[in-house]
Amino acid sequence: MTLGGAPNFIIDQTAWVIAGKPMLLLRGSRVTNAEEIAEPVIEKDHVFGPNYPTRDIGLRTTLGMWRNLELAARVEYSGGNYVFDQASNNLARNGVWPVCDGAYKSIAAGQRNTLTAWQRYWCDPLTAPRDGSVYPADFIRLRAVTLTAPLPGSFFHIRRGTVAISARNYLLWKKKDFLVFDPEMVGFDGIDATVRQIDVHVPAPIGFSLAISASYW
Repeated sequence: MTLGGAPNFIIDQTAWVIAGKPMLLLRGSRVTNAEEIAEPVIEKDHVFGPNYPTRDIGLRTTLGMWRNLELAARVEYSGGNYVFDQASNNLARNGVWPVCDGAYKSIAAGQRNTLTAWQRYWCDPLTAPRDGSVYPADFIRLRAVTLTAPLPGSFFHIRRGTVAISARNYLLWKKKDFLVFDPEMVGFDGIDATVRQIDVHVPAPIGFSLAISASYW
């Protein structure tokens, strides 16, 4: 992407438009020695990656089974991108982030030296950065799975019928770096926002349903 000679610029707290790079790169603070029991070493303006997914895959299958049972499933994968977790960022900077519950207790007890570099940086409201909480947003979700079974003709004297049990958004896999919430959560402007970030909206809900279909002629 070219900017016609214009300088690189920032759109949001973490989203940048940079000449020669994919549209909207997320940049922010990163602890380079996160797992060490030591003082944090911070890399400022680390380039995490694109904000929008670079890969989207959907799979759908139907399997015929014993006694005319039928199992149908739909799975979706999205990834190759990063998201800014504004909700966690606000919680961390206010000292109420559940991820840090154990670290808060250690700090209060004067045992900060037992914490990892990541904990020392993120679990202290005085050091938690405004441009952190950038996570890889790859996820696999079981969008829908339905088991359908035929009803016997004696059931309510029907000619033919089926009963179907369905689950929606029941299973979710995400990377371990995505600490809390859901990769599909969005901000105030919804999915069409210029910059995708996690803020106040709830993720896709888990749902279950039972459907009975019957024909009498």
